[in-house]
Amino acid sequence: MTDERAMIAIERIDQALGRLEAAQAAPAGGGGSEGAEELARLRETHRGLRSRIEGAIAQIDLLLAEEES
Repeated sequence: MTDERAMIAIERIDQALGRLEAAQAAPAGGGGSEGAEELARLRETHRGLRSRIEGAIAQIDLLLAEEES
């Protein structure tokens, strides 16, 4: 059961990263300083989410390692 939940969590994380990467690659709508501000906010959000995801993956790795022991 734990493996199934871990796999579901990893899949959701992977999907979220895909959406973030697609949004980052897409041209910013608008332009000017408003577009630059939005891009800066998106980048900061991306950094925060990436950090949280890395932490979640590390926790999943620990759980899986404990299961194997």
